[in-house]
Amino acid sequence: MGCALCGRKRDLCKSHILSEFLYEPLYDKVLHRYNVVSTDPKVRSFTRPTGSYERLLCEECEGLIGSWESYAKPLLYGGIGFGWARGPHGPIIHDIDYSRFKLFQMSMLWKCHVTTLQDFRCVDLGPKHGERLRSMLLASNPGKPKDYGCVLFAAPKMTNCTDKLILLPERLKIDGQTSYILMAGQIFWIYFVFSPAVLPPQKDYFLDASGTLPILINDEWTSKYLAKYAKQLKATGKLD
Repeated sequence: MGCALCGRKRDLCKSHILSEFLYEPLYDKVLHRYNVVSTDPKVRSFTRPTGSYERLLCEECEGLIGSWESYAKPLLYGGIGFGWARGPHGPIIHDIDYSRFKLFQMSMLWKCHVTTLQDFRCVDLGPKHGERLRSMLLASNPGKPKDYGCVLFAAPKMTNCTDKLILLPERLKIDGQTSYILMAGQIFWIYFVFSPAVLPPQKDYFLDASGTLPILINDEWTSKYLAKYAKQLKATGKLD
């Protein structure tokens, strides 16, 4: 079977669809597993020992994407070596390696698109965007800030459980633009997939070429988004 990224017929690795470090807060410290709860009343709750993965990439391509993940983890959760400032809508990170972090963002979207796992079935970029994104990743080409731009929102501290929550991708329209939203690692990741001729108002919050990235805070909006899922889980009897 060929590697999903380079296409070469090689042995494939167990590739995590969402980066494994995003699951770390979820794990039980003793049994190293986390709970999976679905809003679908037909799906029973269960546990998993690791994040969602499938045999997707060859060792070389896994290493390529892994290098971007290794850069992103300390940036998001350590802050060492990066500058911070207060912005009008939340903190702003400076001194980011634009290429490595942008490629990390793009790789998460692409893996959600290319995987056959049902958890990610709503992410369908279509053949044009799917192939363009694959080619850019293979060439380590981050493109311009508007290319598959991503806006980051900090998850609200509603309870002490937001760091132990991952919400799988959902497709939606924002200002008429096709978007995908997921929550992982206490962050909402909102990707925009649009015609190059059309730029959404949110473009000002994408990682820019100088290496500046705002982390937006809007507790009212994010709390409402989480409340929607809580309501659905309560309706299924999975939440008291």
